[in-house]
Amino acid sequence: MTSNLKKAERHRLIKKIISENTVSTQEELLHFLHQKKLEVTQSTLSRDIRELGLLKVYGEKGTLQYVLPPFLSRSEEIASCT
Repeated sequence: MTSNLKKAERHRLIKKIISENTVSTQEELLHFLHQKKLEVTQSTLSRDIRELGLLKVYGEKGTLQYVLPPFLSRSEEIASCT
């Protein structure tokens, strides 16, 4: 149960970081997580990225960055309005 709670919290935090920042690499994402006092291994982060369905797209500056999949972004937007 505790590991599921940690995983859910980690996923929530990853989605928040990706939504609020330009993150181009797993190293950058690890850095943001470490700033939030969340220690996670690269293999766990890689698995989280896959499970969350994060996509890499070209941003405004022409660099690749992680984004939430459109269906996830929209469902969260709807949930926050209710």
